Amino acid sequence: MDVISSSKTTNTTPPSFQIVTIHSDNAPFPTSVTLTKTNYALWSQVMDMCIDAREKLGYLTSDTPQPSKLSSTYIKWCTENFQVKGWLIDSMSLDLMSCFIHLSTAKEI
Repeated sequence: MDVISSSKTTNTTPPSFQIVTIHSDNAPFPTSVTLTKTNYALWSQVMDMCIDAREKLGYLTSDTPQPSKLSSTYIKWCTENFQVKGWLIDSMSLDLMSCFIHLSTAKEI
């Protein structure tokens, strides 16, 4: 009588998962704090968190510097800069908007 032995291998390594974050830069920018003449410190912290969550904080800190107009990334930089500038302006009271709307970059604001 032949004895057939079989061995079974069990994988004890748990499956790995990759975390994927999906967000749209075109989605409304939620902020519950409107900049007034008296709440800059709070507004600034809230805006930093919200803008950093969208991976655009470099436009405020100069970590994403403006490329030359001849660079292939210039148009993308301009679009994203105006997006961040829009988020900042939209979160201001009407009387403050007029003080900042003319500035060219989010960093200047």
